[in-house]
Amino acid sequence: MKTHTTLLLCLFIGHCLTAQTVHELPIYEEGERLIAAEMPDSALLLSINILSKRSLNPQQRAQASFIAGRSYFILGEPDSAIYFLNKARAASQKLHLDSLLLQTYLALGAAYGDNAYDLDLALVQLEPVKALAEKLKDTIALANYYIYNANISHLKEEYERSLDYSYFAENLLKNTSYDFEKAKNYYVKGHNLFELYIQTENLKWLNDCQFYYKNVIEINEKLNRKRAEANARNAIAGTYLYSGNLGEASWEVKESIRIGEFLKDTAILLYGYYTLSTIFDMEGKADSAISALSQLKFLLGKKGSAYEFAFMKREFGNSDERISIALINSKIDIFNKQLENQKIAHDKQMMQYILWLAISIALLLAALVAFFLQKQRLTQTKLENTLKSQEIEFMRARFEGEELGRHRIARQIHDGVGGLLVSAKWSLESALDELSDKSPNVTHKLRENLKLQENSYKELRRVVYALEREDRPWWDDLEQLYQQLSGGSKTAIKFYTYNLDRNVGGQFGEEVRMMVQETITNALKHAKASEISVQISQIDELLSIIIEDNGIGFDSKTITKGVGLRSLEERCSRLGGELSFESRRGAGATVFIDIPIKKRNPLTDNPLLYAGTN
Repeated sequence: MKTHTTLLLCLFIGHCLTAQTVHELPIYEEGERLIAAEMPDSALLLSINILSKRSLNPQQRAQASFIAGRSYFILGEPDSAIYFLNKARAASQKLHLDSLLLQTYLALGAAYGDNAYDLDLALVQLEPVKALAEKLKDTIALANYYIYNANISHLKEEYERSLDYSYFAENLLKNTSYDFEKAKNYYVKGHNLFELYIQTENLKWLNDCQFYYKNVIEINEKLNRKRAEANARNAIAGTYLYSGNLGEASWEVKESIRIGEFLKDTAILLYGYYTLSTIFDMEGKADSAISALSQLKFLLGKKGSAYEFAFMKREFGNSDERISIALINSKIDIFNKQLENQKIAHDKQMMQYILWLAISIALLLAALVAFFLQKQRLTQTKLENTLKSQEIEFMRARFEGEELGRHRIARQIHDGVGGLLVSAKWSLESALDELSDKSPNVTHKLRENLKLQENSYKELRRVVYALEREDRPWWDDLEQLYQQLSGGSKTAIKFYTYNLDRNVGGQFGEEVRMMVQETITNALKHAKASEISVQISQIDELLSIIIEDNGIGFDSKTITKGVGLRSLEERCSRLGGELSFESRRGAGATVFIDIPIKKRNPLTDNPLLYAGTN
């Protein structure tokens, strides 16, 4: 960064002397005009041509020597510059040309200060400037005196002292139209602030530095001083590199390169491409860095002046151009190695990506297959459940139909034949009352006939009851139903009975049968169980029913009551019983039903079978 600062400072010092109008010195005016137009080669040619003339008077020789010294300084040859400037100083002192002497002292100070050539001699040359400037009331020269002192203090790494000199120059230039001098002062001030930032890492110094560099760029754009603008852009790009703002740094450097190409200024292009290669390196763009270094190598291979190659001499620390190219080749080799490593890393990353993609596709296909298999299983299960439900409903309908048929036949026999027998019984009893005292023989036969009729009626009632229940207890129907269901189902149903009273039936038995049937039907439909156990037992006057499955279970606290569960609760309530559940998810379910038993007559419990003798 030190060489960067020195380069930029030396580049602008070549333009720092103001073209003060000295009407009696036309050679001076023309030379300064060419220098101000950034044509130092033309100014040098002019001065050398004049100095080669024998008929030159001392004043013209002093002017031409001054212009030659200034031109050599700008072209990067301080030794030649000092030689001609010393001749101009001696002639000016002898001829008492104070204005030219003042400018010569300033030029000598700049030449001795070039790249820390001889800073002590530079200060010696600047020492008379202040008195001469105050004598001539030359504000610009006085401002330049402070600016050059600021520059020398900067080169001596006395940054705070350098800032003091810049402050004095800034006060002198305030409210003046000397924009070029303001730009020079801001440029030196920016350098000092940047160095203070590097020492302290205080962002305030960096922000102030960038502020002054931006002012330098703006002023030089307005003055159309392209070379000074390019140098300022290179300088601010360096600050952006330190702050990590690579985008802004790249933009400023590319603008500098654009100006260098326009001016055909190799020194600007050298610095621009070198900085650009550094930016690309920081961004990890090895191929772009190689491209920038190749441009740098091409420029070094061209024939040019010492001025054009001053940058590379300072940057690489060697004056031999071939060694500089060798160092650039070394950097290119390093970047090529980086590219090779990046390619290996990229290929490895691509292989990992392809492997990851293949695994992802395989997992996706597996997931799709699993999804469709699961969907197929769910569809099959749903179909099986539907068929199971249809089978259960069909068997239930069949049993209910058979039962309704028996009820209808029993009702017809009871209402038809039973009614006739009762009527005949009443007629025989009436006849018996009338003949009991008149005809003992007939009375005896009537009594025998009436007894026979009563026996017939009892037999009829037995037949009607047999039709009503097929002479089977209610639990036999359940056992028969679930034996059939177990045969065609994946769910095994185990049926256990204990101490059941065959006389306990009728409407009570029908209600209990329907409750058990509803509970097992729900388990078959929803529990997904492999086994259902049904235990029905009678202890004293309590009928206990326990229905247990090993299915998926449910949360008994949050269960939603459907039609089946509400029907179960209503039936249990009508019989005065109690209903309870025990279940948790994944652990099956158990239903407990306890119903009190009252002694019931199987005939009188069914109104269709009841017929009194009176």
